[in-house]
Amino acid sequence: MNTLKLLAVLLILILGVNFAFPEKSAEFSSKFVFAVESIFNKASTTIDKTGANASTSLKDDLNKLPETSEVQPNKITEAQKVTYDKPLRAPNAQTPVVDVVLTEVGVVSWTNQARINANLPSLKVNANLSAGAKAKVQDMFIKQYFDHISPSGTGPAEIAKQSGYEYILVGENLALGNFKNDQELLAAWMASPGHRANILNTRYTEIGVAIQKGNFEGQDVWMAVQEFGLPLANCPSPDATLKDQITSSENLIKDLYTELQRRKEVIASTPTDTASYNDLVAAYNERIIAYNKQIEATRVKIETYNAEVKTFNLCLQGT
Repeated sequence: MNTLKLLAVLLILILGVNFAFPEKSAEFSSKFVFAVESIFNKASTTIDKTGANASTSLKDDLNKLPETSEVQPNKITEAQKVTYDKPLRAPNAQTPVVDVVLTEVGVVSWTNQARINANLPSLKVNANLSAGAKAKVQDMFIKQYFDHISPSGTGPAEIAKQSGYEYILVGENLALGNFKNDQELLAAWMASPGHRANILNTRYTEIGVAIQKGNFEGQDVWMAVQEFGLPLANCPSPDATLKDQITSSENLIKDLYTELQRRKEVIASTPTDTASYNDLVAAYNERIIAYNKQIEATRVKIETYNAEVKTFNLCLQGT
């Protein structure tokens, strides 16, 4: 029952009592005045019941929303690591170059066999890592060097970036010499602690291999390159769609806050004894409910997104 109807009922009741019981007229009139005052007092304090009568309360609710975390590029940079050992040269007693049988498929196969023997998962061939390995072996023949860092300063990290490989970890094994076959080449790498560490690294998931024969230091010789990688994609990126939703929700909350402040000013300038006062308060309270719901929904979204960022950062660190 709205306020006007309630007042009408009370007025009819008091008139009826006055007519039927004249001696009770003063008592009922006093009670009628008290009831009217109570009704209007209740209407005027409805805003207080929302817990947001003061403008600072609304603002406090908005300010209590947690900060939205960001994926920091420096976190990725700090997590990126490169592993390699001194390049491996074959012993002086070598197989004649024409009798060497080295293949990229074979090197990958023997590499994975070594990992299986160590109870590790096989590495998948990645086209970008393969392209990087091929670029590396060609560069060494063209510029006549045998090292992980080229004369121009290009190393495994730069090779990965140039080939479009976004990584957390990359590693490189190099070999120079006429190893008889793929198995002998892998055996030589496995006999070297640093190269073995790359082959059996528990975090690597992908590989690229390049094998090439060419002239180096005046002799025909074979070079082999292994590029290892843990792609950045292995760490689940935070949901970009959720981030957009958070931004939209925060903007909506700010708009609601502005609207509530405007409604509050209108209520403050409206006499409490007017018919429109209760309607204004009721509308204000409805918007307060919407405001609070939006803040809570946004808080949940932010906490979900922040948890995703934390998971991503922990993945970068290998934990």
